[in-house]
Amino acid sequence: MRATVSRELVRLPVATSFESCVRKCVDCGVGASNAQDPVKTTYIYLNPLENIPAASRVGAAETLRTALNVSNRDNKWVKFGFSTSEDAVTWVIFSYLARNGRLTTALVKAGLLESTPEPELRALLLWGSTVVGGVVAEILRQATHLTCVKLGEAVDRTSEPDVLIDCGVSGLVAIEVKHLSGNDLKPGDYAGWTRYIPCAAAFRDAASVLDSGCYELARYWRLLHEICSDRPMTLVNLGPKRLFVGNEGERLDRFVAGLTQSRTQRFRTLTWGDFLESIGPLPSHVRDFCSERRLGMF
Repeated sequence: MRATVSRELVRLPVATSFESCVRKCVDCGVGASNAQDPVKTTYIYLNPLENIPAASRVGAAETLRTALNVSNRDNKWVKFGFSTSEDAVTWVIFSYLARNGRLTTALVKAGLLESTPEPELRALLLWGSTVVGGVVAEILRQATHLTCVKLGEAVDRTSEPDVLIDCGVSGLVAIEVKHLSGNDLKPGDYAGWTRYIPCAAAFRDAASVLDSGCYELARYWRLLHEICSDRPMTLVNLGPKRLFVGNEGERLDRFVAGLTQSRTQRFRTLTWGDFLESIGPLPSHVRDFCSERRLGMF
């Protein structure tokens, strides 16, 4: 009897690190995820810092290793080495802007801050870890951690806003960054909602917020509301255009409809294309990185 060979593709486990990649170059320290569709292949670096430009690497490891969510630090470090990493995108762009004195100008041009009085960059935290700001940043970090615990989060698994910016009298700006992933979708009976809703001062229509499923955004809205007290606050959803149109846009509309907003308590959406336009010219290493990650292109 002649043997037959099955045409069914062998299903490989999902690669969660460089070591678990079936296809990898040990000498180069680069692996290809186990996806069989080339379009869906993610490249994973043995040294996560090699996923970003050399000029962007100073301070990245320390920032990641002191992120506010202690229990997720090891995982965060590994995932930073994925070519699909949102954290890598966040680090390259926001650390560059802050360290080169261009962050507040970009926020003003993007419509996230008023130009009068001129905003002052007092602190920048990425994932709750200090990038700029010294003592001011440490105070903000502690306030964020204590507020999370007060709201019922585990001490070692607290929320960590992607970007948290202290602009002095202009207030706080928190940015939830999305690159390839969309806004999360949690059902209304998800247990975590009860930590943040109800709160009439932050949510005028809790049912609308629950219906939206935008759990992360609701969590950060409540967190920012508690931290700011009477200071101005802006929560920003930064991502690709597809997040703000169609079904996803309608879902986000329901979320916004449920918020208690005012002149000093604001929620804003911002596409990568508009944000990059507000930034203006970038050095080649940042520009090339943005092009490789197709920021603003979809």
